[in-house]
Amino acid sequence: MAGRRPGPRSAGVRTSGSRSADTAQPRMFGQRVYMLPDTVQSNIPRQAVAGEYGRWTYARAVLIEICDALPYTPVALYDRLCTDSIGNPAAVVITVIARDENDEIVTVVWRQDRGLNAHGPNGWELTINGAVPHGGTGRLRPSPPMLADIIRRAITN
Repeated sequence: MAGRRPGPRSAGVRTSGSRSADTAQPRMFGQRVYMLPDTVQSNIPRQAVAGEYGRWTYARAVLIEICDALPYTPVALYDRLCTDSIGNPAAVVITVIARDENDEIVTVVWRQDRGLNAHGPNGWELTINGAVPHGGTGRLRPSPPMLADIIRRAITN
């Protein structure tokens, strides 16, 4: 698309197939494909691999969607599976670190608990630099673009 500025906003999205001339977003079977830039520190693979955990795809998508929604540069992405005292999965925690237009670090942590918690069964919570924004909790996991929109609204308002 003519006039689209290069840089971090599109750095993590790639196409695996053809790109439509009338859209700025790469498409693969109608879905975005997310790949982490080489500059991003991460404890998960940079691109999807067969048989990987679905939470890794979600984590990559959250980072890229946040950096698309705001003029941010992706810095790091970490995924952690928390377990209870006997080793059963208890929560998934995704930590996104990005740099804003003023070169300040912004840390976003998204946590989804398994089982009952204060937000209901399998509830989730979002924090931005340690604070829970309006709309930053829920029961059903939001899509990465919706989560990025919650973050964009919290930061720009």
